[in-house]
Amino acid sequence: MPPKRKAKNQANGDTGDKVSAGPNIQSNALDKSLSVTSPSTIASQDIEDTLSRYDDHIQRLGSKSESKLVELDDWRLNQLPGLVRARDPMCLDKEEIQRLMEWKLSRGKFRPTLSGLIAQNASQAVKASTQTAFSALSRLKLDDEVNKGPTEETLKSFRTILKELCASLKGVGPATASLVLSVYDIQVPFMSDEAYIWAMYADEEAKSGKIKSKREIKYTEKGYMDFAVRMWEIAAKANRTPGEMERVGWVLGKEWVSDGNLSAVRPGPNPESSVDSSEKTLGEDVAARRSKRLKQ
Repeated sequence: MPPKRKAKNQANGDTGDKVSAGPNIQSNALDKSLSVTSPSTIASQDIEDTLSRYDDHIQRLGSKSESKLVELDDWRLNQLPGLVRARDPMCLDKEEIQRLMEWKLSRGKFRPTLSGLIAQNASQAVKASTQTAFSALSRLKLDDEVNKGPTEETLKSFRTILKELCASLKGVGPATASLVLSVYDIQVPFMSDEAYIWAMYADEEAKSGKIKSKREIKYTEKGYMDFAVRMWEIAAKANRTPGEMERVGWVLGKEWVSDGNLSAVRPGPNPESSVDSSEKTLGEDVAARRSKRLKQ
């Protein structure tokens, strides 16, 4: 079983608490000589080599806990997308979104509160919310947009889909919403912690020659959109799907970062965001606070 943490350190979702990259990343101190292939320099062979290591990481990570990560990963990547697309209308059911959360928590940072929040959603709410999101996403036609660079109109529409999905389900913030949307469309990059720090920091640190003492993961609506745009750029340059490049980023980020050198940014007021209050900003910590108020 993953190690227990004190309640105050258990993130409620796409957390605003200060967190490390999770128990799956080596806990030794950051090696100053450690380098990683950056997004701007990664070559086709680098991508192939990195993807070839993905299953090994999944198997090792799965063997360290009682989670069924290997089975869940195969289901997430190879089975669920086909099941969803075969439905009319296309949607997820409650059991599937719970299994997706189990996959997310087993593969990345262990956040037990999230599972409880997801379980609070009514079955019909899950089906209706994901059906609406997938339908809107199908009209967006990201396949046509990503390679040439999405327009401002496309970005606005995509952000609306993300925002509405987060608002409609408990335990779903921008990172989890991106996971749900990526099941339907491989052009949607899932925001894993590891892929985020690789996409957003590897080039910056390579250019500056300096290693940041902390790398902030911005679990906000704007933070995710910045990540998505960056991943679309990386994928287009590499002639790969964002789904493939997320796995590349997950492997490289996992191999690059030592535990204790990540911090998360709490969703809150952001002058650059269209959302001007922490209550309206997306994030599972907001959902958690609402849930607590309902129980009082």
